[in-house]
Amino acid sequence: MCIRHRAGLAALGDAARPQRTAAASGLVTACLALLLAAGSYTVQLVYKDFYVCRDDALTQAAELQCNTLLPDNVLGKLLEVKQ
Repeated sequence: MCIRHRAGLAALGDAARPQRTAAASGLVTACLALLLAAGSYTVQLVYKDFYVCRDDALTQAAELQCNTLLPDNVLGKLLEVKQ
């Protein structure tokens, strides 16, 4: 007597669809979270001189001088110290 077994999600047939959808959604969400975390650390590493300068500044004028360490792009404009 030979018994055939279907393995994995194939054994569930149509009932496996919600599980596949949830698994795919979880993977996409996890990847986005990892990209966000990696991007955050990358910005901190690339602009480390700016952050150290800003944190060590004792006066507002010294803090404004730290803006010279930022590039002239959108991210630089977002990070710059405002008067």
